[in-house]
Amino acid sequence: GNDSTAILQLAILESDVGPLGGPVKLAATAKNAAPIAGARWYFVPDSVGSIEGDTTPPAPVAALVPQSAVAAASELPAIQRIADTLWRLPSGEVVGPGIHFVREPVATETTALNASPTLPSGSARREVAPSSAALPQSINACDDQVSCGTRVDRPTGTFLVVARVNGQLLSASARLGAAGAGPTLSVTYTPAQQVRGDPVTCTAEVTPQMPYRMIEWKGEGSAGTEAHETVETVGADKAAGERSTWMGPAIVNTRVTATVQVSVNGQPQPLTASATYTVTPRVWPRLTLSGPLVPQVDVAHTEIAVYLPFFEVAGRDTSPEGALGITSVTPRYHISNVSEGPNTNWFYVTSPVTVTDFAIYTSTALEPGDPFYALQTGGRYNGSPSHYCSARDMNALKAQVLVHEQAHAQTAIQYYQQHDVQADFEAMVYYVDVSQIGQPGGPNAPAIEAAAFDAVYGTAFGNIQNQTVHQSGRYRVTLSCKMRYPAGHE
Repeated sequence: GNDSTAILQLAILESDVGPLGGPVKLAATAKNAAPIAGARWYFVPDSVGSIEGDTTPPAPVAALVPQSAVAAASELPAIQRIADTLWRLPSGEVVGPGIHFVREPVATETTALNASPTLPSGSARREVAPSSAALPQSINACDDQVSCGTRVDRPTGTFLVVARVNGQLLSASARLGAAGAGPTLSVTYTPAQQVRGDPVTCTAEVTPQMPYRMIEWKGEGSAGTEAHETVETVGADKAAGERSTWMGPAIVNTRVTATVQVSVNGQPQPLTASATYTVTPRVWPRLTLSGPLVPQVDVAHTEIAVYLPFFEVAGRDTSPEGALGITSVTPRYHISNVSEGPNTNWFYVTSPVTVTDFAIYTSTALEPGDPFYALQTGGRYNGSPSHYCSARDMNALKAQVLVHEQAHAQTAIQYYQQHDVQADFEAMVYYVDVSQIGQPGGPNAPAIEAAAFDAVYGTAFGNIQNQTVHQSGRYRVTLSCKMRYPAGHE
């Protein structure tokens, strides 16, 4: 007799299946946690397709002849019949690894289970009418496992598992897609194409319509090597036919997963489904720089300090970069974070970047009439170099500074010609859990933004400036005299 504890069940834990199929996670369980042995997994697509891990896809067959009677139609979905021995072609060729299936065009008969290896006495050989549906496909990669991840290339069909539970050979099925027995969950999103920053609406729907409890939404967003998960716990009861939505700006490629709970035969049953949207970059006008630049004296001292920070190295005055002149290239951008939806806590540039300040500034100390310039009157110096700076030295120094800064400006112009800086900033995204800012061990938001800036612009722009201007040796600014400093600044 049948062991009442030997009940095998198959559930689709997760699916991210679209018109061309997708990944699916499956799990087989037995009543009272009974051990499951020798599991063999199959997929019966509603139309001919293929399945990941199926190394020997069956060819279309016109007819199948059972070697034993089939289970009662009321015990299994009408889409398939499962035998407890082998199914064979009329020629006797085995078409499945140990157990196989037949698709019935119409479920009209109910036959008692018969363990005999031959058809019951008096039964005529029955051939199944040809069908356009595919034969079951073995998921070989899942053999002997109780849970399995695979990928199908059709949106609908039936998953099957055959295994021994308490010594009994049993089978279970789970329907993929809208048709068939049992409730299903689907996740969709609109619009069909996501542009960064535009709103996306993700919708979860249970089929057939029935009351359910919306458990949670989960968004798994990624950009390059950076990936983060956002979970929104809902815990709300929904009426039959009511859809659940999750909305917010779409910033990065994201897999959205919904989890709900329905009641099947009085028992709670979780359903999970996913959908993945891909974000398209915005197209912004390309940034360009033009030159040559007319140098400006930094009379307001907004860029350069009032007194030159010269210091002695090996007895000689030296000036750090930017003390005599500076080339300013300032990209201005507005950054904002997402506060709701699948991409919560992702930051992105909200509008096209502008360069508000592309200019060369020189120090007032290089200008006649400046108090520092007036101190440079020349004369012998008892050391190296051998003389104090004169007005002539200061004018020569300014000429060197202008050549150096024009090299920086030209390098910037070339960089913007060779790089789509606007597109680089458009793709600048990063993640910060804003709820943890200021908390012990929380994120350093300015540092994270600086790293993102460097990743899309700062590092590459700085490297090309250093290589072209500083490391080439062609634009060095040399000081061949000793400076005089105002009292208190020696």
